[in-house]
Amino acid sequence: MTEEAAEQATEQSEAKEPDSMEIHYNVTGPRRKELAAAVRNFIGMALVYMKAPTYGFAVGNYIIDRNGTLIGKENKELIGALTAQNFTLT
Repeated sequence: MTEEAAEQATEQSEAKEPDSMEIHYNVTGPRRKELAAAVRNFIGMALVYMKAPTYGFAVGNYIIDRNGTLIGKENKELIGALTAQNFTLT
């Protein structure tokens, strides 16, 4: 495989990978815990509280930070499910 062909294959492979997302729900306290639980219920993985210094929640490859921002791979179905549960983007 030539160098140019290898580079093209790499670009195509990267293009197929889902984009990452950072969605600001700006929820804190009990509502942030509800957001984390909703993500857990949708993807079916364990919810882990990360304690200090981040005070975030981890669910699979997703993070809900202390300000209620959801970070992870783009998933339109997840966003739709959260919207259906009255989590609105800010």
